[in-house]
Amino acid sequence: MSEPECLVLTLSDALYQLAYDCLEEKHAGWENNEGAFGEFTFDVAARTATLDFNWRFIDSKARKSFESFEDGWFNIEDFVRAQSLDAYVAIETGMVQIEQALLMSDQPDVAAVTTLVGGVMNQYNAVVTEVQKEARSAQ
Repeated sequence: MSEPECLVLTLSDALYQLAYDCLEEKHAGWENNEGAFGEFTFDVAARTATLDFNWRFIDSKARKSFESFEDGWFNIEDFVRAQSLDAYVAIETGMVQIEQALLMSDQPDVAAVTTLVGGVMNQYNAVVTEVQKEARSAQ
């Protein structure tokens, strides 16, 4: 067994390190960008430290599906905007709403997210259908 390491830290750095060590020990995975949050309270007089911690969990399948759409969107958004500014605005707005509903909520409302996704996909599919019609008529 190795000797304990002695560090000289400012009080601020020591509290910071203590907080991160506690998070890692008690809530491993807190840093996964799903929006977990909390607050440490240090009561010097009582010689206690408490953590009010709040997990945020996002269904990985829903998140991956949204991220896949979002990643692909970058490649086609200019085309969609050129085809229909209204559809483009509706899709962009819907994507923001989906992201907020999935990522910013402790418990995403499945029905609300499903409705938002349906709205985005309706706009997207309408543009794709129009492009297909134009392509067929050009042949």
